[in-house]
Amino acid sequence: MYNKINMNYYETVNFKEGIWSFKNYLNIICGDSVFGNGKSKSKIAQINLIKYLERSVNTDSLKRILQGDIIKEIPTYEFLVNRLSELCERAPAYYKKFNRTQVKDNWSLKIKNIKIGMPLNISDRNHKRLLEYGGKRFSGKKLTIKEHIIDMINESRDILAEGFVVSFLNSGLKCPECKEVGKIGWCKGLDLECSESFRDAICMSCYNKNNITLFEIKTRWDDCIKNKNFTNSGSFIALNTLFLMKANVYLVVASRDTGDVRIGKITRAKIRGNKNWLYSLQENLGWGGPSSVSICEKGLKKLPVKMQPLVEILTKKFCNKINKEVIEKYIKCIHCDSKEIKYYNINFSKNLVPMCKKCVDIECCVSCGLEAGENVCSYI
Repeated sequence: MYNKINMNYYETVNFKEGIWSFKNYLNIICGDSVFGNGKSKSKIAQINLIKYLERSVNTDSLKRILQGDIIKEIPTYEFLVNRLSELCERAPAYYKKFNRTQVKDNWSLKIKNIKIGMPLNISDRNHKRLLEYGGKRFSGKKLTIKEHIIDMINESRDILAEGFVVSFLNSGLKCPECKEVGKIGWCKGLDLECSESFRDAICMSCYNKNNITLFEIKTRWDDCIKNKNFTNSGSFIALNTLFLMKANVYLVVASRDTGDVRIGKITRAKIRGNKNWLYSLQENLGWGGPSSVSICEKGLKKLPVKMQPLVEILTKKFCNKINKEVIEKYIKCIHCDSKEIKYYNINFSKNLVPMCKKCVDIECCVSCGLEAGENVCSYI
């Protein structure tokens, strides 16, 4: 599904205070107080970000809306393993196209009261010393596709939590737009043609009527979200594009420890730095973009019924069991049990497949259509 955009990027509520106010805010989130005295990246951030925003109105992946799977039953162990396995099947091609870098905020590792990617407090002696003599704040390491996938699996708790939240919403929540119950679909993620941001779930009833109602699902400790109407969330540019499309975007926050679930319509957003984008600015790499602080001006309404607290469902033991099974299944050669693998194109599959060097050397294109990158196997 697409909705045509006939507006400029700055014609959303996110820019109601003017483009100059937006640009000035960049001086805070990527200025000297972030990178060190005399090392501000706000000017290059302005140039890159404005170009990205200008392109966004014509970027298909930001405008595409995909269907979701309606889940009414509480996800079982087998269901979650299959769901994560499906992600692993799509992940190699996704990470080949969108290779990511593992980024560390070295300053936050040195001093506990420095939040990752956030501006420092110049009145704090330790902060001031880092701003003057701290060197480069961020460091990065490129990951292989295999490392990407293992990280994704081991950090999948929030992904799995989405399934439980969606099934809970379908047990009684009326869609805030169409008022239908039980029509919320869980979006699949890692799609080469569609942005993931603010697409955790979608109302399929609205979708079938050519309307867009999306849900951004977040898990938080209750003390961190109660009495608030905002939280940190996904790509600012993706959300701004959805606003241009007149999409209805809702924030759903599930308290991990209490089971309380809050929902509110996102009415505007502020830009927020993230370590990946800041690292890209530091090294002048030209990729990435700011995250957002999503704001629900009419508040986050607590639902009258609680779900089972996620800390009771997604225990470390339970998640580790899922992760282990998925890793054992997908991080090995498709022809043998070797874990020393890379990912290859195969003509008979749209997904990249894992193979070890030994099997690559003996495999024949006639039998399996193997392509190592762009070069067809020499045995043909």
